Amino acid sequence: MNILTVTETNSIGNVITCNSTLSLNVNDPIIFTGEVFGGIVAGTTYYVRELLAGNTTFTISETVNGIAFVVTSDTGSCSLTSQVNTVQLTSSTGDMLLYVGLPISPGQINGQKFTIFQTSDQFINRTGSVTGGLVEREITATVRTASGQNRVCLSDFSGGTTNIYTNLDFGVNFDIGGLTTGNTYTVTSTGLTSITVTSTTAGNELVCTDTSVLYQGMPIVFTGTSLGQVSLNVTYYVKTIVNGTNFTISTIQYGDVFDTTADNGTMDATGEAYVTIADTVSDETGTGTKYITQIYYTFK
Repeated sequence: MNILTVTETNSIGNVITCNSTLSLNVNDPIIFTGEVFGGIVAGTTYYVRELLAGNTTFTISETVNGIAFVVTSDTGSCSLTSQVNTVQLTSSTGDMLLYVGLPISPGQINGQKFTIFQTSDQFINRTGSVTGGLVEREITATVRTASGQNRVCLSDFSGGTTNIYTNLDFGVNFDIGGLTTGNTYTVTSTGLTSITVTSTTAGNELVCTDTSVLYQGMPIVFTGTSLGQVSLNVTYYVKTIVNGTNFTISTIQYGDVFDTTADNGTMDATGEAYVTIADTVSDETGTGTKYITQIYYTFK
């Protein structure tokens, strides 16, 4: 059981700080116990939404691939416990069959009645793979970030990262950004594109820390505090990426540049969901006909 210590919550970006996030993965179920703070409810199951740089900060959501859980700024000390290998039980009574795949001796179990069933043999040799429609998502772009992360952005309208999990194998139906048909790629993580805008200019540019996570035409929604006459909770689109920190937006995809005024502050922005892979990709925008498709295996 993995137990970490949480020491701070920050309302800017809804960031939580702990001693180390190296043992956590995106969408891991977790609970907080002890003297919780920052609006977090003790004993409630949350999910790791995003793991941030530095290996000590992260955000959470109330559902898998959900929106960020809003925390308040506070400090303290409470425990975070991973629920990855824990089954959530409810109070109940009755009879239940337990299927045990490993040998057990009567001395290992006290006070319980078991009916033991024969399990299947192990299947260890994969003889081939078949692409199937179990999970199919539209690729909107491939993005190579400044930090070296290889992202495949997925259309929210086609399902985003819903039901996509780490180690899922997939193929593509068209070549895009270094991904080629006939090859198998493996999801290493999932995430949601997010940046923080710190200022806007009279030249219609928005300034953030890193534009390498964006692509031209990406839908983007702003929350928090409005800057430069940008409306909150409205879908805009990335018009141009000026440099590593500056970009412009439009109200329709590939439309005219939206006029901003000079302003300073903190405005959060959320773009599309993405998966990461180990293979190196290059920046390329999809055409609406390119998809990732889950691969499942047949066994000997």
